Amino acid sequence: MSIKNLKSLARNLGLFVASAMLSLLLAEWSVRTLYPQQLAVWYTTEDGLVIHPPGLITYLTESKQEIRFNASGMRDRDHAKKKQKDTTRILVFGDSFMEALQVAFEDSFPSLLESGLRKALHRNVEVINCAVSGWGQDDQLAYLQKYGRALEPDLILVAMTLHNDVSDNMREQFHTLAHDKLILKPVAHMSVSELKILHVKGFFASHSHLWQLLRKVKSLREMRSVAAALSEHVMQLIGRNETEELKRGWKLTFELFKGIREVGKSMGAGTAIMLIPLRLQLQDDALDGFRTFVGMSTDDVAIERPQQAMRTFGREANIEIIDLLPTLRRWTVENKASLHLQDGHWNEKGHRLAADTVVKEIVEKRLVTVIPSSSSLMPMGNDCKQTEFTSCSPPAR
Repeated sequence: MSIKNLKSLARNLGLFVASAMLSLLLAEWSVRTLYPQQLAVWYTTEDGLVIHPPGLITYLTESKQEIRFNASGMRDRDHAKKKQKDTTRILVFGDSFMEALQVAFEDSFPSLLESGLRKALHRNVEVINCAVSGWGQDDQLAYLQKYGRALEPDLILVAMTLHNDVSDNMREQFHTLAHDKLILKPVAHMSVSELKILHVKGFFASHSHLWQLLRKVKSLREMRSVAAALSEHVMQLIGRNETEELKRGWKLTFELFKGIREVGKSMGAGTAIMLIPLRLQLQDDALDGFRTFVGMSTDDVAIERPQQAMRTFGREANIEIIDLLPTLRRWTVENKASLHLQDGHWNEKGHRLAADTVVKEIVEKRLVTVIPSSSSLMPMGNDCKQTEFTSCSPPAR
């Protein structure tokens, strides 16, 4: 090929690349302006654990607010690596309910729990939010095993989302059961090329509205399939007949909680579980709509079955269970209002009510051993502040 032809080919190739880039930029601008998408705020580590990009600051179109993640990749403020001598540290584990991207951070459960306990105990209490959307106890135990000791917790509080945590655990990504015993699965590390490709995809997912729109279109069928599977799972959770698969899922979940308890003990931390009720457990119209959708009769429903299973487990495993159902149900009925947003997550009142309830439980049940701060001379006791959601009572003896 002659030099002239090579130059012509290079020029045409350059024009093609420039035209393609310009078209993509125009498409990105159009989607960003006319149909903005929810940008991703997650990425996958080398060992398969999904967390947030450390230090990411982004704007979420759905909640219409800026979201910040700290240097550890968590939706929280930055915390000192070394715990101060007069500080009591609580790690909060959970999924999207605790991640709380739908509300401002200061209105989220972890932030409200911290400020509530500081006021109630007049002590320096620090709450670290270790929550990522999609996490079940399988992910939480994996994170705790890898990073927990450096955080120096005094209490591990697991916020269990009852409608999907068991099904999340049934993916068995990090742990499995062998002869009813919890087994850590070998970590399948990605190759350097696989990890780079994953990080490139993650970059576009967290920065490009066009990329997210194309992903949404591509995954429509998968999303419908996931929603159908979740409805089937919820039907079994509140139904009177368990499948063998669900029984195994519950057994795996119980063993994972025991694993969290044991890892916590090795760090000198206690463990407590907060039960986040299903929305249909709070609102009769939501339950009626769900029963109609899946074809369940009233006699088929044992509405508090998940809570009963967890309370029984808590007694047997010596793990404190904080059941939010009675308080949230009572508030919903009395106020004839919802504690949830349209997408199913808590609104600001939901976070506030849950935090006030858990503050009261932690104080009354003395779930943390509080070290007096140098600036406080008050004895430990029930200094709970009454709010619109809770009243105070003497601590249990």
